[in-house]
Amino acid sequence: MAEAFVNHRIHPMQTVEEVINYDRQLINDDSVEIEIVGDAIPPHPISPYDDASFGFNTITKSIRQVFPDTIAVTGCFVASTDTRWYLPFTKSVYRFSPSIMQGIVMLKFRKQKILTFVIQLFER
Repeated sequence: MAEAFVNHRIHPMQTVEEVINYDRQLINDDSVEIEIVGDAIPPHPISPYDDASFGFNTITKSIRQVFPDTIAVTGCFVASTDTRWYLPFTKSVYRFSPSIMQGIVMLKFRKQKILTFVIQLFER
């Protein structure tokens, strides 16, 4: 008998059940048993980042005060952090992860950002 342990990082737009169902579909073998060991931690909700978001706008303003020519953008942080302890107190939990992008990397990122924005418009 073989055993495997898989530690998933779940995208905020997915559920634990969707990931397990995807695993079942991918494995495509009824003799393979899938069992959740320990706590299945659902992904954190996406924190607000619109014009009315005090937290996001405060972070953005602070970044621009230190780095005036910087563009602050949102991103998806798919990992388990200590932020889970703050979720009972606020829906606005932000993780700051600065990076420097130049040239072709910046161009690729902007294309992805535009695509994400278009998808969000259609979801509304």
